[in-house]
Parts: sequence; structure tokens; C-alpha cells
Amino acid sequence: MKKLIIVVCIILYISISFCETIGELKKKSRTDPNYKPVFVSSVSIDPAKVTLIDGRTFYNAGYGATTGYDGKRLNYTLKNTNKEPYKGLFGDFLIDEYGNLFIEYAEFKITEEGCKVISSKIIRVKKLEWE
Repeated sequence: MKKLIIVVCIILYISISFCETIGELKKKSRTDPNYKPVFVSSVSIDPAKVTLIDGRTFYNAGYGATTGYDGKRLNYTLKNTNKEPYKGLFGDFLIDEYGNLFIEYAEFKITEEGCKVISSKIIRVKKLEWE
């Protein structure tokens, strides 16, 4: 019985220490603009609007053919932006172990050869909306 109590105490101590570490990382993921997801997996959802952490809202590009690159489809675009470079969100949403959503944002041009990406980065999603 003594051994069981000691084992339970050790497990509780480790769990509490681990929770504090996870709590600190979770807080950092919300406040540090340079935070990068440590672990990601993809999810499949189709909201009508995606608002990024910087406040820009992108709209669903619809179903069917759009442009893309590296096997990633252009899924969301800024409304009423007909000037190059175009801005859009490519590929699937990513989620880290804390439940934060991310997506690939890219600036691109359309050429005769297809989509030419000028720059891209993974950026955090602030809000999803369905209509």
C-alpha cells in the first residue's frame, strides 16, 4: 500500500509540473507573434470567412478549379483585390497541440505557367465564420 501511495504522489507531482509547463507554452502561443506551432495536423473544415490574427478577412474561393502551387489549392482570397500581387490562403488548416489554427498565407502572381508565389508564411487564424 505504501508503494502505491508513493507512486501516486510521484505521478501527481510530475502531472502538476507538466501542466505548468503546458500552461506557460499555451500562454506564449497566444501572446508571442513569433510563435510557431510545434506539432501540427490537418483538419478539414470549410468556413465562408477566415479572419487572420492581423485582422484581414479572406473569403472562400468556392469549389472547383482555382489556382494552386506545390499541391496546395487556393482556398480563400481577399475580397475586391484585383491588383497583383494577389493575396490568398492555400492548403489545409493546421492545428497545434493547443488548438490554435494556422493556414498558409501567400502573395502570388498568375503567369502563363500558372501560379507564381512571391512570398508565403504560416499565419495564425483569429476567427472562422460560416454563413
